[in-house]
Amino acid sequence: YQGYGRDDLFYPSIYKYNLFNTCNTWTGDQLREANVSISYWTPLSSNIIDSLP
Repeated sequence: YQGYGRDDLFYPSIYKYNLFNTCNTWTGDQLREANVSISYWTPLSSNIIDSLP
């Protein structure tokens, strides 16, 4: 689905988006599933980027 800008996209999900469950939280969860060492809680993209080597 078209996002807000020309470089944005939205994707359907079974998860609910809110202040405590963001797309960055979902990304962090998936990285942990792949055994990537990542912060415990990742509400912001900086939490993910800063955790990566």
